[in-house]
Amino acid sequence: MTFHCGSPLLRSGIKTAVCCDSAVGHVLEQKMVDCVIVDALKVAGNGDVAGNVGTYPIAALCQHHNIPFYVMATLNTVDVSSPSADAFMTEERTALMMRDVGPGE
Repeated sequence: MTFHCGSPLLRSGIKTAVCCDSAVGHVLEQKMVDCVIVDALKVAGNGDVAGNVGTYPIAALCQHHNIPFYVMATLNTVDVSSPSADAFMTEERTALMMRDVGPGE
């Protein structure tokens, strides 16, 4: 695994590893991590969290393998005017974003 040097967790002294989405199932099944911490795009007034595409399957795998799953959020992601995550727009990718490989414009 690659250590992510820009991570606030790593700067705080917490040993942090980043792995690609396709390896998450294996890493969790083998208990190669103590917990999973993800960031939040937005937090609703009731505590619902909106994350990046791919966060939900990771959370489900954590539950299945009994791995603690935490969300890290800054105060500016909290939107008390949104009653729940239902008020958030779902992230969608264009076909061009999905088929192009390499640096963006």
